[in-house]
Formats: sequence, C-alpha cells, structure tokens
Amino acid sequence: MKFTSLEEQAANTNVPYMLAPYVRMAKEILDGVRQVSERAADLIEQKLDTPELSLENCGGVLLEYIKAHSGAACSTDLTAENPVIQIVLDFYEIPSAWVFDKAQRTPVRTVDMVTAEIQLIQAQVKKVFYDAVIQIGTRLLEVKELVPHGEWTSYLENRLGYKPSTAQNYMRIAKEFGDGQVSLDGTDPQSLFGELGYAQLLPLLSLPDEERRTLAQENDLPAMSSREIEELVKAQKAAEDRAKQAESELQKAERSVQAAEEREANALAAQHTAEQRADKLQEEHTFLQNRLQVLTEQVEQTPIQAEVVPSEAELEQAREEVREKMQAALNAAEDRASKLEEAQTQLKSQLDTVHDKLEKVKNPAAMRVNLLFEDLQIQMDKLFSALAALQAEQPETGDKFRTAIYQYLALYNQRS
Repeated sequence: MKFTSLEEQAANTNVPYMLAPYVRMAKEILDGVRQVSERAADLIEQKLDTPELSLENCGGVLLEYIKAHSGAACSTDLTAENPVIQIVLDFYEIPSAWVFDKAQRTPVRTVDMVTAEIQLIQAQVKKVFYDAVIQIGTRLLEVKELVPHGEWTSYLENRLGYKPSTAQNYMRIAKEFGDGQVSLDGTDPQSLFGELGYAQLLPLLSLPDEERRTLAQENDLPAMSSREIEELVKAQKAAEDRAKQAESELQKAERSVQAAEEREANALAAQHTAEQRADKLQEEHTFLQNRLQVLTEQVEQTPIQAEVVPSEAELEQAREEVREKMQAALNAAEDRASKLEEAQTQLKSQLDTVHDKLEKVKNPAAMRVNLLFEDLQIQMDKLFSALAALQAEQPETGDKFRTAIYQYLALYNQRS
C-alpha cells in the first residue's frame, strides 16, 4: 500500500530546519507501524487528511517532549517501552495492541528501518558538529583578544591541543557561517550548510559568501565528499577566471577599436590637411606659371629708349635671366607639388592599413575565438608532451591515459 501523502509531507521543504529531523522521525515510526499493522495503516491514511494531524504537528510534539526531557533517547525502535513510539501512537490514536502482541514482542526490523535510523543519527551528528564548530570558533575569536600578545600559539597548543592552522579554520568558519551571516533572501547559513562536516566546509571558505550560497543551492553538498566539493570550488574559480580573462580581452579589443578609430580620424585629418596644402601649392604653381608668361611678354614688348640702345646680346641676356628666375621658381613649386603627392600616397597607404586593422578589431567575438583556439593549441601541446614523458617512464599507465584521451577526443568530435 502506497501512502503518497505521508511521503509528500516528509519531503515538505517548508518545514522549519529545527523541526525537520523530528518530522522525519515521525515518518519513520509511522512507516514501521504500517508495516506491522494493516489496521494502523488504514487509520494513518485517514488521519493524514486532517491538517491538525500532519507530520509537522506530530514532529512539533516530539520536539516539545525532547526539550522537556533533556537526555531522553530519540530511538525509533518499535518497542512498547519506547516513549517516543508511544507519543506518536497516542498522537494518531493508534491502539498499542494493534502494533504489539500480548507478549510485547518487537516486530521484525527491515533494512529500510535500520537505514532510516542510521541516516537520522548521521543528520543529528552533523548538526551537532556544525553547531559545535561555530560555537568553538566564536569563542576562539573572543579569547584571542584576551590572550597576551605573543602567547597565542602556546595557548592553543598547551591549553586546547590545537594547531594554529586548525584554530584559524575554526575562527574562519565561525565568521563565514555564523548566525549573523543572513543573506538578502533571508536564508541563514545553517539552512544551507548545517549538514556539512568540517572537511566539507573548508573548501568553501575560499569563495565569497554570495558564490558560496549559489553553489549550495545548485548542488547537493551534503551528499558530496570534501574532495568533490574542493573540485567543485576549483571549477567555479576556473570558470570565473576564464570569464574575467574573456572580459579583459573584450575590453582590450574595445580599446584597440577605439585606438584604431582615433588613428583613422587622425589619418583622415592629416589627409584633409595634405589635400588643402596640395590645392594651395597647385594655386601657387598656376600663379607662377601665369606670372612667368606675363613677365616674358612684358620683356619682349618693352620699347627700347632712344638714349639707351642695348645690343641684341645684352637684351637676350636680360631675357634669359628673367626666364631662369621664373623657371627656378616654377621648378621649386613643381618639386613641392611632387613631394606633396608622394606624402599623399604614403598617407593613403597608412590609412588603408588602419582600415584593415579596424575591420579585424571590430569583430571581438572572432578575436575571442581565435585567442581561445590559440590557448587550446598550447594546452594540447603540453598535454601530449606530458603524455609522451609518462609513456617513456610508465608505458602501461601512459597507454591507459593515451586511450582515454583519444576516446574523449573521438566522442567530442562525434558530439560536435
């Protein structure tokens, strides 16, 4: 017979943390009862439909009993002498005679019943240990302020038998997981980390509080070993490092784009200035050419004064001197124009180069893939170099690693 309501109530995530172990205890007792008594099983199924008789309320009764009887055993053994069993039977009005015969014999215990008891004890031990670590760490923080300067290590070793590193871990756990560390969503550290042992808590200390809480919400940390949690933390940090590196590369690419745009703007401004200078030189060249033509005409048309009659040779010499001066000015203008044209060609070449670089930089996604691919090539070279060294030293181990690596690459290639 399957009791869905009983299973659902035991798995209720809204049950307060302190009450959860006693709700599970009530469920374990009811599981045992319904296995030995069909009448009790039917009654339990009917009772659970009443909100007042929920597992949570029954757990509350058990909690009050434990508080009132400090030191009372919390056993779930189905015996008539067990007061915890009797409390649950009375709560659901189940006659003891339905569960125990006249000889008060204990029903046959099952693997599930014993396993549930072990799991309950494990949960209780973890909670007690977690609370103890927090309490010890809190008091270590307090006593550290009271111990005279320079005597801290001696105090730890001689009075408490702690190594300084152990005490430091206890104090860090108290700071990071103490009752005062409540997040914005209202969750307290105990609800997230209360089932973790000392070795499981240590790797989490290297993460910021927010990332640590996210890790706990996304993973079943209590079911993981300390080594698995340590690997999970390393993977988290590696992912963050890769994200930071990608962000840094993106920022670098953006700065490169900005610098390229500035260079392009400067090149365009230089080109514009050169074009203006070329226009001006061209105007000077045209002016000089026109001036030369005018002066030549004036010289040729100037009348010869009667009182001064130069010879034809002197006249030709004067004309030649004028032509030489004008030709020199024209040559200088043409030389400046030639140099300007050459400078324009160089500027255009530089501008084309800037344009090419700008087009490449404007695609940061492609740049990022290229950078990651280059990094992958480097890592693959290192991997196969290390594999070759391993095969040389330990051929059998090296062959196993080689087979595993090539199988992974083949599977990855099929997945792609």
